[in-house]
Amino acid sequence: MRFHKPRLLVFASGSADSGGSGFQKLVEASRNGTLDAEIVGVVSNYETGGVCQKATNLGVHFFHFPGPWHAEGYRSEERRVGK
Repeated sequence: MRFHKPRLLVFASGSADSGGSGFQKLVEASRNGTLDAEIVGVVSNYETGGVCQKATNLGVHFFHFPGPWHAEGYRSEERRVGK
C-alpha cells in the first residue's frame, strides 16, 4: 500500500513589506525531507507583502485572504483554494 504525503496549505501573515521567513523554512524543510509533507500553497492577508514575495521566489502558489478572520472565514478560504 502506497501512502501519499500530506498536502499543506499554510496561512501566514507577515507584513506589508517583509515577513514570510517561517513559511520559507517550512517549504525548505518539505523540499529537503525534514518535513514529510507537500506545501501546496500559502495564504496571507497582505496582497503583495513579504509572504507573497517569498512564495513567488519559491514557486509556491500564493492566495490573498483579506478576511473575515474567524474560523468559518478560514474554512471558507481553505475550501476555495484547496480545489
